[in-house]
Amino acid sequence: ETMWFDGLAPLPEDIAAEMRDLYLMRKPWGERSSRFDEYAFPMHPHSSRWNWKGHGKWSEGRWTYGYNAVPPFSPVNHFFATGGEIAYLFWKRYEYTGDVEWLRTVGYPVISGVARFFASFPNLRREKDGLYHAVFVNQGEHLRGARDSFDFICAVRGVLPAAVKASEILGEDPAEREKWREIIGSLRGLPLTSEPDAVGKTGPGEPAMFAEALEPVIDGKSRPGLEEFNSRFYDYDLVNLAVKEADPELFAAAENTFQYSYPNGVGPQTPVRVMSGLPVIAAKLGRAEDFRQAVLNIINIVDPGRDFCDYEGQGSRGAMRNRMTNREGVNAIDAQRLGTALYAVNEALVQCDPAGPGEEPTVRICPAWPSGWDADFRLRIRGGHILSSRIAGGKIAAIEIQAPPKGAAASLRMVNPWPGRRVSVLRGDGRGETLGGELLTVSVPAGGKITISPEGVEVPAAVIPVP
Repeated sequence: ETMWFDGLAPLPEDIAAEMRDLYLMRKPWGERSSRFDEYAFPMHPHSSRWNWKGHGKWSEGRWTYGYNAVPPFSPVNHFFATGGEIAYLFWKRYEYTGDVEWLRTVGYPVISGVARFFASFPNLRREKDGLYHAVFVNQGEHLRGARDSFDFICAVRGVLPAAVKASEILGEDPAEREKWREIIGSLRGLPLTSEPDAVGKTGPGEPAMFAEALEPVIDGKSRPGLEEFNSRFYDYDLVNLAVKEADPELFAAAENTFQYSYPNGVGPQTPVRVMSGLPVIAAKLGRAEDFRQAVLNIINIVDPGRDFCDYEGQGSRGAMRNRMTNREGVNAIDAQRLGTALYAVNEALVQCDPAGPGEEPTVRICPAWPSGWDADFRLRIRGGHILSSRIAGGKIAAIEIQAPPKGAAASLRMVNPWPGRRVSVLRGDGRGETLGGELLTVSVPAGGKITISPEGVEVPAAVIPVP
């Protein structure tokens, strides 16, 4: 959408140098050179570098263009969230597979590359309060040239700890690792509406929510409450049910933000747009009924006429018979909604999240699964283990955990799926033990499996039959 298939074109050094100074706000836009203007004139406005250019038109025989935003800012050229999301997705792929060789050759170059970018970004700097702050960065596409945008702070707080952990695993980049640690230790927290200079500041006594950014903002209009497709905290393991225990205030801010946008919860007619992460957010927060309705609504497209699809081209309806849509026109077939639905269903069935990026995860079974829904499931969890179980009539059956064929024995932390009851752990060799408490620690032998069930309940021969 904003990049040619073969990457960015090389720039003349004088243009590149001036672009750096202009885009980092080291040189006022009004002082740009005529050489820069002449070079920019024929460039495509959808290319990220030149996105400040507006749509053009002919005027008195000459092609002219206006501004898409207040230059040098635009919807995309100070937008850093996506690089962070990609890097953290690579980190999670390693966590879910334990494939060290993949991490070394594929994952780490991306993770460390994005971490190096953040650590060297000139507009992320330590200020008088001793903390690192970001200036002149976007929040989504709609707030431009802001301070401490939610997107940017989330990305740095997610990627740098992952880069530290990955570098430790691989024994790479010790000097870079110390710089990353130093930034992590002094990076400001996620912006809140209770801060004096917050965009959308709340008044005394009002609940603190996540703020989009802090003032000043160069351009754009605020959208209070954080749009659900910009609520990136859930993808970086910054807010989840493990955080609810470790940092109740941070979790409360997430809950308040959700409540602001959906004071009556997610209803049957609540639009859930194609780019929305609402079903995943509801699952991550443990809101089972909101998850139920959000995942149904994103599949069914309850407001198709305004859901960024070729509504007329597909017969004035939402999804086609195959549940896909013509996203941006006939033959531009889209299944993004279905991917989001699948992601959300997995999170509602099994969560294996840490209380922060790179920390030890805790397994939760059916933490946001709606009452009245039955399911058989077999899902991978962090560490590469395969977890199988079923839920029927609101009751969780025995749980089988199969370890990956390679690697050492592993200990897993799990919230007791049967609160108040002791559990039996049976290993593949016939040995067993009984555990009690609300937080269980179970050991899984390398290449082996265990079965966990309420004490005194007979365990079936196969938890989930596999053809």
